Amino acid sequence: MLDNQLTLDVSPYSTLYDIVVPKSHFLHQLTELCDFNFIYDELEKNYRPDFGRRAYSPIMMFKYLLLVVLVNLKVS
Repeated sequence: MLDNQLTLDVSPYSTLYDIVVPKSHFLHQLTELCDFNFIYDELEKNYRPDFGRRAYSPIMMFKYLLLVVLVNLKVS
């Protein structure tokens, strides 16, 4: 089940992002410049609205994967 979860709060500490990450940082600029709503359009045909439990936000999952690649994080 895929709902448009644009109001999903990933973390109670997400407001710290604006404080800790400077406006000139690449990740902050990417967040402001890029509209990730295209992900919902791409995945809409793969989910049924009346079947299954709620999925994690695809935008959140895409941002996690993007962060792993851009920052070269090692995920185990």
